[in-house]
This record gives sequence, C-alpha cells and structure tokens, in this order.
Amino acid sequence: MLDFDAAAQKAAKLLGCTPADAWMHSEVLPDSRGFRFWVPTRGGGAVLMGPYGDVLFANSSLSDDEHLSRFLAGQRTPEALFTQDEYPSIE
Repeated sequence: MLDFDAAAQKAAKLLGCTPADAWMHSEVLPDSRGFRFWVPTRGGGAVLMGPYGDVLFANSSLSDDEHLSRFLAGQRTPEALFTQDEYPSIE
C-alpha cells in the first residue's frame, strides 16, 4: 500500500507538477479509499489514486462527483497514457 508521501510523488510525476504542489493540492478520499491530487490551473488535471497506486485521470470537464463515482466503480486510466507533453484523453 502507498503512504501519502509515495502517492504524492507518483501524482507529481503523472500530473507534471512538483511534489510540493501535489501535497498542497490534495485530499484523502472518503473512507480512506485513496487520494485526490489536482493541478489548479486552467487545463490542469486531477488523479484519484487508490491505496495500491491505481489511478483515474480527469480533466476539468468532469465534475469531482462524477470522477469519484467512476473511480469507485472501478474505472482506471492506464499509466502508459500519461506522456510528458499531454494528459490522457477522457472517455
């Protein structure tokens, strides 16, 4: 299981931000089901991360509630879709 430090490091890598920014823009999910990390700029993304490092990406077109609903239903984003130049697309 990932602790918060490891989760923040991974989120920073996926979202292209610093670990300090990941820490600053984060929260624990309800019932300790994982973490939420986001980039608070226009076009920024967010990832929900489970306790074992599985992630679901969302851009600002998806509400926080819908993002969480999809995550809890088991939807995930393959990490191979994250590139240095752009975020994954949303289906």
